[in-house]
Amino acid sequence: MTKIKIHGRRSHSKASERYVDVTFEYDSGTVWNGSIPIEYRRTGTNLTEDEEVNSYIEKIYDYCSPIRHEQWMQEQQSFWADKTKAEVTKSFFDALTTFQWTCVNCQLPSNPNWARRIQDLKEMGYTIATDTAKYCYVCKKKYSSYSNSCVTWWNFWL
Repeated sequence: MTKIKIHGRRSHSKASERYVDVTFEYDSGTVWNGSIPIEYRRTGTNLTEDEEVNSYIEKIYDYCSPIRHEQWMQEQQSFWADKTKAEVTKSFFDALTTFQWTCVNCQLPSNPNWARRIQDLKEMGYTIATDTAKYCYVCKKKYSSYSNSCVTWWNFWL
C-alpha cells in the first residue's frame, strides 16, 4: 500500500457513517485526498476488522484510478439523460464530480435545501463522503463537505 496513505478513522454519527481518511497517489501524478466509507448503511457496508478494511481500501484504490474516469463519466451522462425532471439534483451531481472536497457554502449550487439534493443522490445509489470538520479556504468557513469523485465511482465498478 505504498501509494495509499491511511490518515485515520472518523465517524459521522448523525448519518451513522464511519470513514477511513486516505490519500491515493497514482502513476499519472493524480493525488486524491478523501474518505472511504467503512460503515455506510445505504450500501450495507460495515467493515470492522483491520484486514478487511485494508483489503477494501486496496480495491477502492484500483477502482478509483483516473484511467476509469472517462468511461464512468460517459456512463453517468447516459444515466442522467433520462432524468430530465432532475435538473436541480443533476447540478449538484455535476458539482461533485471534481475529484475534490466540495464546500456546501460556496461550491455547490445555491439552494436552500442542499441537504435534500445530497440525499437524493445517495438514494440514487451514489456514495458520498461527508466531513463536517473541513475548513474552506475560499469562503473561510468550516463546512459540511461532500466528496463525490472517487467515492461515487466504486458503486459502479465493484
